[in-house]
Amino acid sequence: MIFRRFISSIVTVGTLLTTTPLCAQDGAASDWKALVIGNPSRNAPGAFGDSFHAAQVLKEAGLADVTLRRELGADAMAQALQDVEGVPRLVLYFSGAISVQSTGPVLMGKGGGDARSAVAPLLDRLAAAGTRELILLVEDCAGGQGMGGRLTLPTPPAGLNLFMAASAGPERSCSADTARMTDALTAPGPAARLTDRLAGTWTATVGTLSPPRLNRGGGDVTTVPTSAPTLTDQGAIPLVQGAPQVTLIANDTIRLTPAITPVSLTPAAQPGGGGEVGSLGGSATGTPTAVRDDQTVIFVAPSASQLAAVPVAEGLPEPSIIIGLIDGIRGTFGTVDDTPPEVGQTEITYENLEARNAMRDRDPELFASLVAGGAFDPPPTEIGRALQGELARMDCYTTTVDGIWGNGSRRAVDRYFAQLNGVTPITREATADLFRQILLEGDVICPSPVRTAAPAGGRTSGGGRNSGTAPRRPRPSAPAPTRTPAPSGGRIGGGGLSGVFR
Repeated sequence: MIFRRFISSIVTVGTLLTTTPLCAQDGAASDWKALVIGNPSRNAPGAFGDSFHAAQVLKEAGLADVTLRRELGADAMAQALQDVEGVPRLVLYFSGAISVQSTGPVLMGKGGGDARSAVAPLLDRLAAAGTRELILLVEDCAGGQGMGGRLTLPTPPAGLNLFMAASAGPERSCSADTARMTDALTAPGPAARLTDRLAGTWTATVGTLSPPRLNRGGGDVTTVPTSAPTLTDQGAIPLVQGAPQVTLIANDTIRLTPAITPVSLTPAAQPGGGGEVGSLGGSATGTPTAVRDDQTVIFVAPSASQLAAVPVAEGLPEPSIIIGLIDGIRGTFGTVDDTPPEVGQTEITYENLEARNAMRDRDPELFASLVAGGAFDPPPTEIGRALQGELARMDCYTTTVDGIWGNGSRRAVDRYFAQLNGVTPITREATADLFRQILLEGDVICPSPVRTAAPAGGRTSGGGRNSGTAPRRPRPSAPAPTRTPAPSGGRIGGGGLSGVFR
């Protein structure tokens, strides 16, 4: 089966689509970078597997640079986000616990988090550093029922094109009926638009067409279709019903394609039931103009009266994510064998040697990325035992695999690296870094250790004896001879007993 991934969602903050040419832009798929973060915790136990499968989907979508990081503490989390600041085109996926602080929603690290991973300041830093296109996917239902509801709709900075998706979204909690964004994203199936694939999840697009403002006083947007979540925003936040599409194809280019046909904004309208539009009154702004594929698009800032937050309405154009081939255009893309690997389980553990080797053989780059990100790390309490098992499998460790790390284990590390022609170990101690290094270097066969014969002779000179400290071993008593019957009178004669008395 041939798989294609089309990820679309390039949108522009607070702008209005016109027909004045600005530029036509193409770019290689390798221009996109993806950072996938999974931080499992008591409140988000599914984050470990979610991030693994999301990384696979993005890799298959044609993104050449996909980084998977899991179980990051607060400092490592902040550093990982800082490392992608300024990446022009970024896909950021997060699965884990979400906290609410004064700065808004915070993507939590393992064991805690702080304002460095808050969503709103993160968007500001990305835009200031040069990021222009961002796809933000937040799995806020990685835990049990009752979680979620901690996201709020951010106000993206000017110049940052944003598409955002989540499972529950603002002010909704996770339940048995909640459609998880990660499950919808990674599920097999026929070609489908993004809104079809993420049916029931929460999505928001910010950009090219600004509907009229809903004057609600406090800024609460409550007049929405029953199928959409109720959003509470901090002011006028533009959401659009359609957006240009960016198509990501392996070994191909990314092309900006208009996906909407703007029309006059007269009359102004508010959402009605079933996606219909009801009249709110307003003035005409703009001229009905069709945008064709061969036209270039310019984005300009709208007036304040045109800004509002509205839900995605049924029947209007949406960004698209398409998996598979579209009928009639096979010749455009050619035929590529993208058959997924045959792995017999949903997640590869550090003990599954067969599955690890299958992934290494099929996709060495993805395997190296997963190893470096800690995907195969054993639990901290099992690192010593796991290292001994790996070294024993290669005949480098020859004693009991018990997890007790001593000089015998360290000598086994030395024997392993002696077969690698000059490669030195990061450490000789039982750490996750050493485990990752051995996985990346691969298997060797250690020669059997040479046993040194014991020196001839029995007793050594007394110079090495630690006299006066070791207790002296008592000599065994000589066996007592058969007792001679005592003479009458009951006395013990001088020759009646022999031996040593103590």
